Amino acid sequence: MNETGFRCLLMAALLLVMPFHSVAADHPDEALPFVPKHEGVDFPVGWVTGHQGEGDAHTHMQVVYPAMADGEGENMAGNGPFTWVQFIGDDGEDMEQYMLLASSLAKRGHIVVVHAGVSEATDFDAILSSIQIGYELMVALNESNEGLSGSFGQVDLNHWGLGGHGHGAAAAYAVMPFWNERDATPNAEPPRAVFGLGTDFSSWDEGDHWLDLAPEGWTVDVAQPSTGLFITGTLDGVAEFNDVTSVLNGTDDLGWHAMQLLGANHYQFQASASFFESLADEDASITQEQQIEHTADHLVPYLDLTLRGDHASFRAATNRPNDVNTLSDPNAYIEENLAGSALLLTGNNTFAPANRTSFNTSETVNWRVPWTLRDGTTHDQLPSNWSVEIVCAVVGMTPFSGTLLSNGEAECLFVMADVAPGPHQFHLEIRVEGAPTTLHHAFNRTDAPLSVTAPVPFIDVEQRGSLEIDASLFAFDPDGQEVLFIEAELTGGAIGNFSASISQDGYTMVVSHTAPGEYVDGADLRLQLRADGDGVVDEAEVEAMIRIVPVDDPVVVTQTVPMQNMVEDGGSTSVVLSDYVNDPEGEMLMASISG
Repeated sequence: MNETGFRCLLMAALLLVMPFHSVAADHPDEALPFVPKHEGVDFPVGWVTGHQGEGDAHTHMQVVYPAMADGEGENMAGNGPFTWVQFIGDDGEDMEQYMLLASSLAKRGHIVVVHAGVSEATDFDAILSSIQIGYELMVALNESNEGLSGSFGQVDLNHWGLGGHGHGAAAAYAVMPFWNERDATPNAEPPRAVFGLGTDFSSWDEGDHWLDLAPEGWTVDVAQPSTGLFITGTLDGVAEFNDVTSVLNGTDDLGWHAMQLLGANHYQFQASASFFESLADEDASITQEQQIEHTADHLVPYLDLTLRGDHASFRAATNRPNDVNTLSDPNAYIEENLAGSALLLTGNNTFAPANRTSFNTSETVNWRVPWTLRDGTTHDQLPSNWSVEIVCAVVGMTPFSGTLLSNGEAECLFVMADVAPGPHQFHLEIRVEGAPTTLHHAFNRTDAPLSVTAPVPFIDVEQRGSLEIDASLFAFDPDGQEVLFIEAELTGGAIGNFSASISQDGYTMVVSHTAPGEYVDGADLRLQLRADGDGVVDEAEVEAMIRIVPVDDPVVVTQTVPMQNMVEDGGSTSVVLSDYVNDPEGEMLMASISG
């Protein structure tokens, strides 16, 4: 293909992508059928490069594609259509720097549109405009053989994604959820994959995420299957792995799998590095070929999964060689959070009781969800050795296993007696070969008021003693929550003779009789009770009476009775006991003589 023809083609694309803002619409459902993943030998790799404009207006991209023969401008292979990705390079890098990486994808049937490198990832509007130009370029290639021989009808416009290196990876991630903020590409499918190599978020301030940097009024809308792949080297001196995962954890809208490739550095993802780039990076302990090969070993199945609906590729893409729930790769450290992934299709949910979002303590809620793989494969069509798991939970509580019904539906049963009153979310996760889709449904657990014990129990405290009492003595909670004391106030009677102290956890209280002597008058105690839990404030107030249980104190000897001398057959001797002993309660004293 000659350069003039390609420039004309690109000019036609530019005329179609004037950047108009619009009110975002919902993404369409994924288009079916998917193109099957390429199972044959590697394709030869062809490439074409186009240039448009001069100076600041200069635009250029390189298209790397499955071809009939290796070389520039060679005919595109005829057994498409081919899925494709737009790849944004790192700061200052020409698009030719990524031929090795792009070729590793093209030979397995994925077209790569390589953009020149970017120096930052904060101008979302400009980045998205460049992506639109790339999209319209692919539309033009698909509609004619003029720009590239053999390209007519060979581009799968419905299934495409974004990727990048360094700042370019951050740029791809930045605009992935904002495709609907343009109306120059009506009815265009959104990008459904995003990957980053040595992703460099250094142009973002700490804590920044999509809405912090997007133009005002833009809406985050991540297209399903909403799953990204990010690979960084352990010897990357430019982009820290923890900085990448910190940003990825800033949203629940995108699931992700991240790898720290052993021995890889930052600049071996591209063809070569300048002297100053090499100074900023660490020395890799694996070759460039090994770094690209290990990357492609996961990137190709990732694209087969996300863009071709090949569910069987999930385990290779996400390092599950031996078990669907065990991550393992001898060449990488691995971290992931797939909570935002939607790797299955779900149908109309049903609840019983129906048409309600509030449930009481006596009810059990039944949630059923029909599902298929993204290509429409039903449960009974799955390979017999595939794993299907149903995980249920009320968010914040311990998960439990659900049931796979005979008709293939997922079912969770939620016992409301186990749930505290207040607002909650049901959680239902379906995993097929480890690949999840997670659903949430908000509900309210209604509150039954505390039931106060009737009659109110007396608090019987021994004279000058103490008594520990449980809050549950005065009320119980029909919702199954523990009852707490939150306040105790002496309100009447001999209030100066008592103290009341609530324990730190609120479950118990100590009432003490603090008066000396023989004071036995009681007192009234106001108790404020509350059901435990953070959902609903459920309180009750009772008035309890404190009674004194008298204690029979021992006789007090005030002095020793002197020796009494008696004369045989003589007169009697009288001793007044009160001169020597007394009873604190004032009772009559009696004495006996022995010996």
